[in-house]
Amino acid sequence: MGDLFSIGGALRPVAKHVVHLKKFGRDNLGNVEIYLAEPNEQVREGMRGIMRDYGMRRTRTFARMADLITAIKETPPDLLIAAEDTDPKMFDTIRDIRHSRIGINPFLMISLMVRGDQEGSVQRAILAGADDVMIKPVAPAKMLDRVAHVTMNRLPFIVTNDYLGPERRSASPARPSNIRQLEVVNSLRGSYHVTTRRAFRYSERRALKCLCKSCIVVCLIYRSSA
Repeated sequence: MGDLFSIGGALRPVAKHVVHLKKFGRDNLGNVEIYLAEPNEQVREGMRGIMRDYGMRRTRTFARMADLITAIKETPPDLLIAAEDTDPKMFDTIRDIRHSRIGINPFLMISLMVRGDQEGSVQRAILAGADDVMIKPVAPAKMLDRVAHVTMNRLPFIVTNDYLGPERRSASPARPSNIRQLEVVNSLRGSYHVTTRRAFRYSERRALKCLCKSCIVVCLIYRSSA
């Protein structure tokens, strides 16, 4: 899987520079809330074991969509890693998270693993609002480095009448864009810095309130003009 995606426009790189997971530090990763959804028990438990070896002690795994949705509603994670084949409605669920129909944080980091033999899966994952898309099978170490990659180079979000997610199109004179971009809350990135978790969570809550208000206003404008 390459690091370039296209949605009806110019290709835009996922990351500007390489960042590896080891840069984050085991102590800081121990505070990161991670949800991992994967239908295959052997793969799921193997990935959780490797993630815990990296210091990600607060990793919860899910085999059923209903359990995942309940957990997100109760406590949104910093990072959601989900396999497309966990449930036929996975893409709809990601879209519902982005539009605040599930949980209270539409900006949580989302990395989707899709099957290469399913035509259109990558495009559907992108249009659902995922931060990153990987084609299965995915080596756990590579997946975690990719997560670190995207965390440190997260794209700004855009809001339209039917999409809330990363802006992957590069603006150009031939294809200008007037869509407002949002620099979204990135709680996972807090584990990279020396900022304490409590201080970061406090600033995160304040920023999230402001961003959610902005999104509501933008969505209302688009809906009223539709």
